[in-house]
Amino acid sequence: MFNPCDSWDRVAEIPEPGVGVAAFFNSSGARELAAGRFVRRRPGRQLRIPKLLHHVYLPDEHAFAEAAKAGKLRAEWPLSCRLMHPDFEHMLWDMRAAKTLIKRHYPELLPAFLGYNEVTRQSGAIRAAILHRFGGLYLDIDVSCLRPSTDMLAGADVVLQGAATSQPVSNGAMASVAGHRLWAQAMELMVERFLTDPKMPISNLTGPGLLQSALEEMGIAPIAKPGKAARPLSGLHKKDGGLVRIHPHGTFFSPCGWSAEGCHRKLALQLAVGTIPPNLVGYHRYLASWLPGGNPAGIFSQEDAAKKMAAGTSKTGAATAAANAPASSSSSSNSSSSSGSSN
Repeated sequence: MFNPCDSWDRVAEIPEPGVGVAAFFNSSGARELAAGRFVRRRPGRQLRIPKLLHHVYLPDEHAFAEAAKAGKLRAEWPLSCRLMHPDFEHMLWDMRAAKTLIKRHYPELLPAFLGYNEVTRQSGAIRAAILHRFGGLYLDIDVSCLRPSTDMLAGADVVLQGAATSQPVSNGAMASVAGHRLWAQAMELMVERFLTDPKMPISNLTGPGLLQSALEEMGIAPIAKPGKAARPLSGLHKKDGGLVRIHPHGTFFSPCGWSAEGCHRKLALQLAVGTIPPNLVGYHRYLASWLPGGNPAGIFSQEDAAKKMAAGTSKTGAATAAANAPASSSSSSNSSSSSGSSN
């Protein structure tokens, strides 16, 4: 039986100065499997973002294993990102690693981090620290990868996911060079907002609302004209001598909105037959595992869709055969149908 903890080799460790980042998900078999697949390079674009892939699950990998066994998430989702990024070093951040990083490099954030007293808020906070210190690609644990993402990361210092909500960006898929001002700005806002109102909505405290505010502090904000809706943030923004790219909703890792059940169902069917929509490198399901009922719109999988398709095909085939059967064989057909339904 598959053990969810086999998805990574070991949990992240904070290296001493001068020591390289410890890798997890290091599997020669995985590297060989994915090597040479989906190689796409766009002329003139070079990858400046470090080849590090980060996942966060608090409090630890054992909690992840329990959640996977309970069906709240699937271990193959983060595993797929490992397979699609074979030349990336992969790190799983648990509570111990998160606290160590903050204590050692961002002590001013520690009171807020500990004061959140809720793993969902803490998970949002640690992402900014990880990307500021190390850079790389961060993905939520309910994101699966359909192909390598390097072509959509190349040519920029920060890469973000546009959203289809009132908040124009998501914090479920983010990539960056190390040391970028955006993450320092985000952590500064976390401290400020925690001191002002530690119980404010999670989105504005450590989530996408806070990320939007950090972008605005850098001068990246939706442009509103009189009588017209604000223009989305999607596109390429030149700031601080670097480039911030925001991929529009429907591309990158976000094919569907949070509650767009029809879109999630449609995508599940597409993936079931092996179709990957253009400009899509992964699938963020927005499971909302921290909510009691989760997010029902995001639970559809290609396996579920394949079963439904097979069941539908079987029923259609049986109905067609019965309709086309000669009258003399009707009793035989009814008998077959009865025995089939009993099975």
